[in-house]
Amino acid sequence: MSEGFFSGQFCITIIMIVQLQCVNKFCAVFLIVAYQLEQSGLTADTVLTKENYEDIVKVFMDNWDIVVKRFEHSNKAAEEYYRNAIGNSKSACIVDIGWAASGFSALRYLIEDQWQIDCKVTGLVAGSTYLHDMDIIEAQLTKDVVASYMFSQRDNREIRRDHNVKQMYSVFTEIMLSAPAPSFIGFDYDENGEIKYECDCPETEGYEMIEQIQQGAKDFVNDYTNAFKDYPFMCNISGSDAYAVCRQVISCPEYFKNLFADYPVNRAVGSASYETGTLGSLIENEFVK
Repeated sequence: MSEGFFSGQFCITIIMIVQLQCVNKFCAVFLIVAYQLEQSGLTADTVLTKENYEDIVKVFMDNWDIVVKRFEHSNKAAEEYYRNAIGNSKSACIVDIGWAASGFSALRYLIEDQWQIDCKVTGLVAGSTYLHDMDIIEAQLTKDVVASYMFSQRDNREIRRDHNVKQMYSVFTEIMLSAPAPSFIGFDYDENGEIKYECDCPETEGYEMIEQIQQGAKDFVNDYTNAFKDYPFMCNISGSDAYAVCRQVISCPEYFKNLFADYPVNRAVGSASYETGTLGSLIENEFVK
């Protein structure tokens, strides 16, 4: 595991969860170096703040070998899974909604560099925008390792400027493209030695809403393709045109609040916190007018 890449990603994760939360809420992560944290005066009741962020990161960096060892088993299961999935293919494409291609970058590093699988990996994202980790995607966009469909720093810049993260545009877009399944955390082996998926606590209350959203998208696609079946060029839809439809929805917070106020949201996916809030409360607390 590359200390430079993955430690950087880990630091970004810590930045994102530093929102006046206690260490014990994130014990799934922090228990890895619990003893070392306590030796530095960071106990389970310590409140995570921007002020003590660097102290926490330093403990992890000083004990990075422990972190690597903790995920060794999961890494082995992941390698076996992806070797089977890729097979003899010489190229593969990883598709994600966005926004900094950090997930793609991690997979690409594992496949091409760490596991040395003879396969060229390319990433496709819907849009490229970011708050903390802009250095991850920019170089890859320049080298065409990643391509962004709707907007990025290189294409449709005016759209990227208007994509207001603080007004939850990215959150609303992700809700429209969610799956009725728990959030994926990683790979491991079951008691029979078979590869299994590790998932977070399922937010089943939102599954029906997700299925309705997806059915609506399928109905639109079917109607559109049937209407233009004799004009195949009409399916060559530009990223800016696709975003125009998306923007019409995500720029209306009241639309989401009225229809999906009770949609369950866990802002700490992958942590030890199973305190699920709602989209309505999230809009109240985080939407910047």
